[in-house]
Amino acid sequence: PLVRGTPACDSKSRAKTRIETRKISGTRKSSRRTTICSTAASGRASAGGVFGCAAGIVLKSMDMGNSWSVVSNAIPGFINVLAVHPAVPATLYAGSEAGVFKTSDGGSTWTRVSKGLPAGFNAAVLTIAPSSPSTLYTSDTRSNAQYRSIDGGANWTYIASRNARVLAV
Repeated sequence: PLVRGTPACDSKSRAKTRIETRKISGTRKSSRRTTICSTAASGRASAGGVFGCAAGIVLKSMDMGNSWSVVSNAIPGFINVLAVHPAVPATLYAGSEAGVFKTSDGGSTWTRVSKGLPAGFNAAVLTIAPSSPSTLYTSDTRSNAQYRSIDGGANWTYIASRNARVLAV
């Protein structure tokens, strides 16, 4: 089945959006079923695969969600959300309890890209602007403050704060 993007889920939420429970290969617990909380794909999902996250790991499926394998477990904290560059599927962003992270090699290595975000930033939302892929938006789970980056995540600027929790940008 085609896996569609979902709202972020966190370890404390009872209203998790379940895509599907699948066996995950590449871990010692591969026989255990895991709920994939958030998925993301580029405009060319069939070529670049579909990425997902479950707890502290990034997963990838090359068969549109029928099977998953571990790409990385190098991101600290619970991963809330993923975003895939619309034209370059090897470039991904991950929002976690420890900030925002970027990879340009399909998830083999990750770099924290949180300059301008406050200490303790917990990314609940992470979106790439389709018309300008170097522009990203994120929102914090604690303060609901919203930030924008116009340089692929290298620098973030505060843009707004809302009383209601932001679930999508």
